[in-house]
Amino acid sequence: MVQFQKFGSNGLIVKDANGISVESLRDRIPSIFATSASEKMSARYAYIPTIEIVNAMRETGMVATEVRQSGSRLADNRGFGKHLIRFQHANTKMVPGQYINQAILVNSHNGACSLDFSRGCYVVNCANGLCSPVGEHDEIKVRHSGNVDDIIDATFEVVSSFEAQSESIENMRRITLTPQEQSIFSESAMALKVESETELKGHSVLLKPRRIEDTKPDLWTTFNVVQENMVGGGRRATPRGRKMRAVNGIDESVKLNRALWLLAENFAKLKG
Repeated sequence: MVQFQKFGSNGLIVKDANGISVESLRDRIPSIFATSASEKMSARYAYIPTIEIVNAMRETGMVATEVRQSGSRLADNRGFGKHLIRFQHANTKMVPGQYINQAILVNSHNGACSLDFSRGCYVVNCANGLCSPVGEHDEIKVRHSGNVDDIIDATFEVVSSFEAQSESIENMRRITLTPQEQSIFSESAMALKVESETELKGHSVLLKPRRIEDTKPDLWTTFNVVQENMVGGGRRATPRGRKMRAVNGIDESVKLNRALWLLAENFAKLKG
């Protein structure tokens, strides 16, 4: 079932785990279908059509399951602004407790960002996708100065690296954390989002699972619980404090998810 969620100034998130007909979003998320770059861009700026990449992914059996468009108060920016698309193999079985490897595209047509492709995964029963860095370079960034064929080749590089991501996840599943280590993990994670010493002291709230099956002490489960609480929001770091807000913006979501992934990988290295 397709789900629509608004955020910020005209921002929109569209989700459907079974695959989204991107063409149906032409009116809602126009930046995907821009036929040229914004008029404010110089002649040196090479327009990279997002829809051609979407079509290329479809030919390899990858479908879009989440699409986000950043909000803007300026109507012109909404037609060219930053957008994010998550892809996964079509007809993927949604097995509770399992993860699904995904490719994540971020692009814009107004100079807001380079084209960025990275790995990620979706955890079934968890509404938030995890962003995983690619190798030692975090992601593949493509300047708006090349041709579309080169960019499509870069997307295939990301998809071909799913095996390495799966190996990292399975390693995290084998690692058991002590209560003290889980506390260190949650405190380190909380430090990524808050500046107040008072809020930081309430980091243990991030370890509260939302489902009974998420009470296991392994690193992968701990990582997922903390990530879902931080991205999904709704928790109070202190008894009288405000609830943590959900993270919906493209930049903040990608940045936080990548930082959490690196934190988990570093824990795995220390425990290994």
